[in-house]
Amino acid sequence: SAALQNLSEQPELLKLSSSLVIGGFILAMILDIVTSVLIFYLDGKPLLIFGLLSILSPIGSFSTMTDFAEEADESVANAFILFVSLHIVDTLKHLNMDRDGVALRMFRS
Repeated sequence: SAALQNLSEQPELLKLSSSLVIGGFILAMILDIVTSVLIFYLDGKPLLIFGLLSILSPIGSFSTMTDFAEEADESVANAFILFVSLHIVDTLKHLNMDRDGVALRMFRS
């Protein structure tokens, strides 16, 4: 289709940045899940799942590691906000500057 052909004509730097943003999205989501679970486990608290299931922490409380996990979780959340912002900017670029149909594909999916 014409939109895919126009996308292949984008400069290599923009293709690379697009791949990095998508990869960053995925990595941030995975790391957020991991650090969120670690915060409970390292604090020695049970992990409650929808108030129906309680999974006890297999280890005791490690306050230093809990603090580290909380800082890591906050950093991952900030990175996620950055990736969302970059994605919005890129969508607006495709919509207003390139007018190549890529933004319409993003909105449809």
